[in-house]
Amino acid sequence: MFRSKDGINFEEVSKVDGSGTTNTQHNYSFTDNNPYKGVSYYRLKQTDFNGDYTFSQIENVLITDGDIKYLVYPNPNNGNFSVKFDAEQNVNAVFLITDATGRLIQSGRLDDLSGKQQINIEKVLPGFYFLQITNGDNSYLAKVQVIK
Repeated sequence: MFRSKDGINFEEVSKVDGSGTTNTQHNYSFTDNNPYKGVSYYRLKQTDFNGDYTFSQIENVLITDGDIKYLVYPNPNNGNFSVKFDAEQNVNAVFLITDATGRLIQSGRLDDLSGKQQINIEKVLPGFYFLQITNGDNSYLAKVQVIK
């Protein structure tokens, strides 16, 4: 099991011996006792007896202390990402996306009642952008990295 803060640079956090060559499904589990606060990214590495290996799809997990209200994922991304939020408490939330100079890239409302909204800024150049979400007197700022 590998863990990352940014979805790019991973560190090994656990190793579990496999069951060998088999046609039977086996389930494995791992508990990260020292997760990062905020978003952590995890992936599995499966190594065959001959040394060949493959990595699983990257999964993100939000670890909160009660203060984080929004999850932006994947991050980094290709300009197409999701914002997950509590739909009931964010009925008037608006978002702004700006570049590093403060130029407005996109704005809108978090109005998807499912609590997950897709945002697409694929036409921008690779780099860092800022997503600001405002809901009444509360504001949340996230750095979004676009890679191509």
